[in-house]
Amino acid sequence: WVREICLCMPERAGKTQVLINAAMWQIDRGIDAGNIFWLMPTEAEAKKAFGERLIPSLQATRRTRALLSRFRDDTTLSMIRFRHGVRIFPAWSNSPATIASFFGRLNIADETDKFASRAGDETDPLTLLRKRGRDRADSKFIFASTPGQKYIYTMTMACEQVWSRRPRCPHCGELVTLTVDCLIIPEGATEETVKNGGHAVACACPHCGAEWDDADRRNACHAGAWVAVKGGDRSRPTSVGYHAAAFAIDKIPLSEIAAAHLRAQAGDLAAKVAWANGYLCEDYVEELSVGRDVDHILRYKSGLPRNAVPLGTARLGLLADTQQDHFYYELWAYGYAPEFSMHMVRHGIVQSFDDLGHILNSEEFTDADGKSHKVSIGLIDSGGGRKSWQKHSRTVEVYEFCRLNPKMKAIKGIWAGMDGGLITYKSVDTYPGTNKRIPGGIVRANIKV
Repeated sequence: WVREICLCMPERAGKTQVLINAAMWQIDRGIDAGNIFWLMPTEAEAKKAFGERLIPSLQATRRTRALLSRFRDDTTLSMIRFRHGVRIFPAWSNSPATIASFFGRLNIADETDKFASRAGDETDPLTLLRKRGRDRADSKFIFASTPGQKYIYTMTMACEQVWSRRPRCPHCGELVTLTVDCLIIPEGATEETVKNGGHAVACACPHCGAEWDDADRRNACHAGAWVAVKGGDRSRPTSVGYHAAAFAIDKIPLSEIAAAHLRAQAGDLAAKVAWANGYLCEDYVEELSVGRDVDHILRYKSGLPRNAVPLGTARLGLLADTQQDHFYYELWAYGYAPEFSMHMVRHGIVQSFDDLGHILNSEEFTDADGKSHKVSIGLIDSGGGRKSWQKHSRTVEVYEFCRLNPKMKAIKGIWAGMDGGLITYKSVDTYPGTNKRIPGGIVRANIKV
């Protein structure tokens, strides 16, 4: 049922080998395998990939070697023909003729973010490539690239199901997300001293705090796993994305990652883009220059102390952002129509659902006239991530909390490109991952983000 796969990974992560493996598996399926269409940025890169990677792999593997044609002219840089009729066609992104010439049951696009913006005078090459799969309902597409501000990151994150590569800490056993905050860079270190070994770089496990050296990180990467960060409850997704940052790839040493980070901090726009694209594996978002005008900022100061409710409040609402072991919350006072004024009464962090329930059901707040107010409605994020031993995130707990506290409504952020309005509603009758029914069911609001 999967029609598209997106691989968003740094250089040296093995993307091309994954594509070769997929092509070889397709070839080995037999006479019904269908043709394979392989799109590269340029003609030179397409022929280099065929000559240096694909053909040697086909010849070195017993099962595919037996399927290669016995005629030398059938294994070239322009086409590879197999005994059972399957063919592999190369194409390049700046040539609409090569993209439009052949149909592929398996359609591969390698290094998509190096593609030409347009194929000649026509549309972009990925749109043309997708047309190659119209003839068969079971045609498939694989897109792979390091981000370059074009296609792959957006396409990957837009997939129905998205998986992220997580190292496993050799000390606590948790699957963790490493970020730049985990880097341990000695004080006074520069890009050059890090690159030449003058300053040793390490990283810290964000879960247990243990310090990793290169050997620890190598072991962590080898013992790591893919974790569903979107659409994990979809049993038959049509599109699946895989995202891996440089932190999760053991072939990329910590010293290189730290040097690139230091270069981005001290460098120009090109260095910042290179850090985002090549190491975080995401599109660079330009940093906005925010004014620090004191008078402008102080315009938002209400003058009311914490927990005080402004006069003219219609109702109090509680917003909760679910984390794995705590909640961020905000308590807001909403005014009457038509202005719908908003005032933050309090914000903070609580540790448990019981703490949230206390704010929701028990606490009282007063305004200047002594009028008492209690929370009358709440919204809570239905996600919250998961630990390595958990099959699901905290969604089950959130649904149960909402069932027991009807004032609290579950919400879920969804991709802005999905069909429907800004807010849509879904009736949920069973707990995720099970057939166990939710007594009475709940209604979840899906909000485009």
